[in-house]
This record gives sequence, C-alpha cells and structure tokens, in this order.
Amino acid sequence: MKNIILLGFDAAGNVLTPKCSRSMTEAEILEGFSGVENIVGIDYADLSVMRKPVRLVNGEVTEALPPTAAELEAIEIGRLIDFAEETALKHGADILDPITNQPSADKNADINEIRKATGKARVNLVYLKKRGDSNGKAKANKAQAVEENLSVETEETILAIKAKTVKTEAEIISRIQAVVITY
Repeated sequence: MKNIILLGFDAAGNVLTPKCSRSMTEAEILEGFSGVENIVGIDYADLSVMRKPVRLVNGEVTEALPPTAAELEAIEIGRLIDFAEETALKHGADILDPITNQPSADKNADINEIRKATGKARVNLVYLKKRGDSNGKAKANKAQAVEENLSVETEETILAIKAKTVKTEAEIISRIQAVVITY
C-alpha cells in the first residue's frame, strides 16, 4: 500500500513543505505556507530515498542534482578554512595568560570553551597593558606579539587555501604550529 503525501512547491520548483510521513491536506499546505504554487503527491517510500532537497521540474518531483565539481571544491575550501581557524585557536590556547602564567585554555576542550577562555586571557592582557607595572606591561606586550603572529599566520594560511596552494590538513597544521607561542 502506498503512503501518498502532498508537497507544496513555489513557482521556481523549490519545496516549501516539510517531508514527513503524514500527508498534509491541500488546505493545510495553502494555509500554512506562503508562496505555494503547486501541490504534488508522491509516495513517501519514493521520497525517502531521494537526494534532498527535492524539486519540482515539469510537474515531476525530482531529487536534487549532485554537487558540481566547483561546488565540491568550494565546500572543501570552506572545510579547510574552518580547520585552519580551529587549529589556530587550539594552538593559541597554549599562549600563557599574562596574569596567571598558565595556558590560556585547555586545547582539548570544546572550541567554544577555548574561545571563552582565550577571551578571558585577552582581557587580562589588556588589563596589564593599561594598569600593570612595567613587568606586567612587558609580559602583556610579549603575549600580544605572539597572538598577533598567530593571527597573521592564520590569515596567510587562509589566503593560501583560497589560492589553492595549501590543500591538506597536514599543510595547515605545519604552518600554524610553526608559530612559536612561548615568550
């Protein structure tokens, strides 16, 4: 027995209704989704194996086209950029907090936790630069110089990824970890 569900599509063929095993009525679709131009029924079993998002082409529900080579390349570049930023953040976690003289964060922690902890260390750095004694100001300046070196190398690595001269995680790790973070 077929389980026919109704899908609503806009004028461009984009699906507007969620894929669910319970079919909505035409009235529910028209009432719940603005811009619906076409409503088409399809067997849920057929729909469940289609590549998403489905589209309406010449009155037929079709699966999404596979990504093009250019789209795949853009996805990979984006993934490598994210990897470079995360690698730099983890490497920067070892920069000493100028007040506590401890690493700014645990580099094995969740990325958001590393961001929070390094943010606190950055606040300490600014505090020492503004209100610290000469020794504290010197430590803060050294920590800031290390942080800036890491930021510059991260940005240069991202530019190299975009230019397609850096193509692997190993290259990214090598570049980021070449930044000396001790002071």
